[in-house]
Amino acid sequence: MAEYPPPSTVLQVDFFHRLQALREEVLLEALLNVLSRAKPAALDEQLHRSVPEERLKVMKGFGLAAELAFVTPYLLELKPRLIGYYRLLLGLSQKEFYSQGGFNLFSTMESKDQLTSKQKTELPSLCKALNEAAWSLVVGIGQPLSADNIKELTLLTLGPQLRGGRNTRIGTAMDRKVFETFLDAVKVADPRVAGRTIELTDKSGKRVFIQFAGDPDVRISEALPQGGYRKLLAAEIKGGTDVSNLHNRLGEAEKSHLKAKGEGFPECWTILHFKGFDLKKAQTESPTTDRFYDIKEIADPKSVMGRDFRERLRSLLGM
Repeated sequence: MAEYPPPSTVLQVDFFHRLQALREEVLLEALLNVLSRAKPAALDEQLHRSVPEERLKVMKGFGLAAELAFVTPYLLELKPRLIGYYRLLLGLSQKEFYSQGGFNLFSTMESKDQLTSKQKTELPSLCKALNEAAWSLVVGIGQPLSADNIKELTLLTLGPQLRGGRNTRIGTAMDRKVFETFLDAVKVADPRVAGRTIELTDKSGKRVFIQFAGDPDVRISEALPQGGYRKLLAAEIKGGTDVSNLHNRLGEAEKSHLKAKGEGFPECWTILHFKGFDLKKAQTESPTTDRFYDIKEIADPKSVMGRDFRERLRSLLGM
């Protein structure tokens, strides 16, 4: 019989720990915690003021507290981050929600759990919009809701958010690793670091800058004596844990390299972090790329690819 490698559980473990933290921030448990310390009279008064009576009766008919679906300024004043709970209930990602209808004004309520005077003034209008959407959700479902249904709906929205957040963290960690690899490769030139820029002086005394920005992710240029810069290299950093996404990421790299070539960069590199990527396929997907490098390989100065990376980079920089 064949032996099969056990699938990795790293992603699920990461999700579990993130989920535990979010229970106290934007999930049903967080709302119930706030409700336990809210003043019933104040909450009830605002609910009846902002939600039509027949809608409150529908929630009561389900055996649910109306505030599980309908929000009030009072609740958001007690815990501004609860805006995230109602966003998740409506099935909206952070990007979808805060990029429409002026809702960006309220984004820091969720990210910082803080309420500014401007936000507080606009809370009644915000709650009106959210409550109309919540009613559309209730009507659209067309059947009695339960607390479990409410919980499941928020989790359905949270799943992609957790994965997107993890991908962002992976990307940030990889960018940092690439930065450290470039810095290590030029350490013999006694480089100076300022933020996301590495500055060094080549053998002819010219200043060279390795800048980590975006589009391209890495741009290397040489300062000219009479002013201006001579472009030397553009590099794209593409990675992930799913090799099936390699096609899309290489397409992004190719698009960026074409733009870089148009701007005058004579050489373009693509630094990849995909397990098991096919070099020949990568060359087909991004023909503008002059050199492909694996981040894990170039991080090791003793590897064949690591030595090649350092030798070519130093030669390019006049070291």
